[in-house]
Amino acid sequence: MQKKYNLIKEHDELAAEIYMDRCYYFLTFSEIAELRNISASSAKSAKKRADYILKHSNELWLRGLSRRARLALLRDGYTNLKQLINDVITKKRDLEGIPSVGHKVAIEITEWVVSKL
Repeated sequence: MQKKYNLIKEHDELAAEIYMDRCYYFLTFSEIAELRNISASSAKSAKKRADYILKHSNELWLRGLSRRARLALLRDGYTNLKQLINDVITKKRDLEGIPSVGHKVAIEITEWVVSKL
């Protein structure tokens, strides 16, 4: 439970708190809304954001790239930014050699990695 909470908290603190209220303390959305001084619909949307973060956690580090670039990197086995930065900076991996990555997408990935440094 704590691992999921920390993962959600990295991206959205309110969603993490509401996730804990709902899944650990078993509070209803009305109770959460009253406790946190927000509306019930805001509590529901925060819980939806938490669920989305958990479901797509392996893709969140790729935020800012096009869909084609994200899918190509995930299919090629990249799991974190550090690994990708290492391969791009040291020219260990030719990005254009990745299936479905052409020159334009390779430039997009390289520029994105440089912006993350």
